[in-house]
Amino acid sequence: MTRRIPVVVLVLVLLVSGVALAQTPTASKESASDYIVSAPSRTIRLARADWTAMTNDYEWAENVEEIRKGPREEFERVVTVFKLPMTEDRRIGEMISPNEYVEMFVVNTGMLTVQVRLDKGSYYVMSRQTFTAPSVPGVDTARLQHDLSALEFARAREAFQSELDTTRYLLQSTF
Repeated sequence: MTRRIPVVVLVLVLLVSGVALAQTPTASKESASDYIVSAPSRTIRLARADWTAMTNDYEWAENVEEIRKGPREEFERVVTVFKLPMTEDRRIGEMISPNEYVEMFVVNTGMLTVQVRLDKGSYYVMSRQTFTAPSVPGVDTARLQHDLSALEFARAREAFQSELDTTRYLLQSTF
């Protein structure tokens, strides 16, 4: 009789555990595979296979970094979700649509950094990409410069149009 009690207890424990496992909500399984950013009017889900969380210094902004970089990128793309509306002082660079702004500058010689800001209404997002650009015709990447001339901007935009469009699509569809 004493041998049957432990077996019965074991069977009951297994049955209860099985029921508990069967009732585990699927949202927790999704959150294990997704990185979740809560913006004021939207929940953004990013696949952990594609994105990694970065250190966030402020509660009103979350930074994520793409795990893989593109063929002409020097570093992985970083996207910041600002959890507040875009103010006028953040509308920096060239306006390429009513809610999108692009900046291009040289921080490291031979590289071009591109920032795209997209106003989403109750929040905004900004991407940062740095491209290897030692020989973009007509663009001086040999010296540090915060603002490219209008002609250099146009040439750099043409040289990286595909990457710029990919980023714009990512910001509009995913974020």
